[in-house]
Amino acid sequence: MDSDPEIVRSRIMRDRRRLKMPVRFNDYDLNTDQETGFFHNVMNNHEMSSEPVSYDEVMKLPTEERQKWHDAMDVEMQALIENRTWTEVLRPENTKVITCKWVFKEKSDGDMSIYKARLVARGFEQDEKFNFEDTYAPVAKLQTLRILLAVSVHKGMEIHQMDVVCAFLNGNIDEIVYMEKPNGFQSDTNTVLRLKKSLYGLKKSPKYWNVKLNDFLIEQGFKRSENDLCLYVKGSTYILIYVDDILLISKCENEINGLKDKFKNTFKMKDLGIVSKYLGMQIVRKGNTVKINQTDYIKSVLKKFNMDKCKPVSVPIDPNFTYSGEADPRYETMCRSLIGALLYVSLCSRPDIMVSVSILARNQHIANENLWIALKRVLRYLQGTVDLSLEFPVDKNPEIDLEAYADADWAGDTATRKSTSGYIIKLFGCLVLWQSRRQSSVSLSTAEAEYISASEACSDIIWTVYILNDLGIDVKKPITLHEDNQAAIKLTAGQSKRSKHIDIRFHFIRNKVEEGLIELKYVDSNNQLADILTKPLPYPKLMGFRNKLGVK
Repeated sequence: MDSDPEIVRSRIMRDRRRLKMPVRFNDYDLNTDQETGFFHNVMNNHEMSSEPVSYDEVMKLPTEERQKWHDAMDVEMQALIENRTWTEVLRPENTKVITCKWVFKEKSDGDMSIYKARLVARGFEQDEKFNFEDTYAPVAKLQTLRILLAVSVHKGMEIHQMDVVCAFLNGNIDEIVYMEKPNGFQSDTNTVLRLKKSLYGLKKSPKYWNVKLNDFLIEQGFKRSENDLCLYVKGSTYILIYVDDILLISKCENEINGLKDKFKNTFKMKDLGIVSKYLGMQIVRKGNTVKINQTDYIKSVLKKFNMDKCKPVSVPIDPNFTYSGEADPRYETMCRSLIGALLYVSLCSRPDIMVSVSILARNQHIANENLWIALKRVLRYLQGTVDLSLEFPVDKNPEIDLEAYADADWAGDTATRKSTSGYIIKLFGCLVLWQSRRQSSVSLSTAEAEYISASEACSDIIWTVYILNDLGIDVKKPITLHEDNQAAIKLTAGQSKRSKHIDIRFHFIRNKVEEGLIELKYVDSNNQLADILTKPLPYPKLMGFRNKLGVK
């Protein structure tokens, strides 16, 4: 036993010492007894899937489980045969034959599990001599969706939704593609499958489906918009396409029902009724107001990154935030994944986080703990505002069809000294378009930065006018663009020796002012709604602008 008083005293002091959790973990309700590491928890927070990843794994399953997956494959094969997806031919000589793969998915339907199998072609094996540059298939712009929501509220229109079952299988291919028979159905190795219709996994499958759907809609008398190739118009009836998700918009319910019948007679469809969920957004109609939110999606992101029990904060990013440090490979995958999820939220329904996410996204190439902590702060902000919706109310000022706000934060990026443009566009009092973007060149003054931002906003104003013209809606002119910099407003009125160096592409706003399309009006900074898109704001300003934008 130790008798030295100094040794005893040292042991007592050491035993009394309390080990505290690092401050960076304050976001979490941690189980300190858990042995798994922090990174392991974040990257593997979901339970391991019981779904097989290959045909070989299916064959190793117990007999009963294996039979369920075999039944699912039989159903898929029968559907493909009935669809006349291929013809069986002798194996060609000196010709590329691609392989295919089974993809398995177990879905829950109440207390029952539904086993699904999908046959996917390995399109990456296709011969390079084919023109694979022509694989583009358009999808609807989110801005177009919000414009249609604002128009539907303004005109009292109904919005219904349909879904095409196995959409890509409907496309007719215009090239020769041979494919091996799928595992489990290889009775004769001397024959292969020559595809007659598109199959999931082919490089041009999305295009084949888009061409098929476009031809169908043209036959029904619809006109395709040149400004959004997924918008179709026939009189006062509109259709918006996002791959296989279809929105039907009209004041006449009989018109919508007639369209549904035509779709069902041509394709295998699901009638989802009045739209309620679209592209990860909940669309709710209450009286004369439509609201869109991403509550479910945000909750899933919080859970994915173990932040579903984090402590909320009042602002998504510190107004004085600066980034520093070197890249840490441990954080790269997590940061990129989270930035992608947050960008989608900011683009769909939450303009209040756009500038924060944009600032953080610029630094993802040097991801480290500092970036990860800053990204978690955005999640903490979303945790406290998860139920907010972007509202589309009935316009209280019908005299104003379209108006915009443009602002800039001069030299706000401390690393490059480039400015940040921010602008919004409101239609019938509803927010339909917003953008936060770092400018491509360094501005020499606040006026120049604001002038460039106004010019960028002008481009999207013109596009919005074109979309509205496609919908048969005439916009009152001139369209007001609110600007809080008097010098920038004067620059749009004529040439100045201080503007000679500005890139010529930004000067077209002068032409639009001269033509009478755009009119710049001064607005004081306290009412400059685009300020929320140029720089991080303190809570009082953030909340005020957020409410004025309709995020409530």
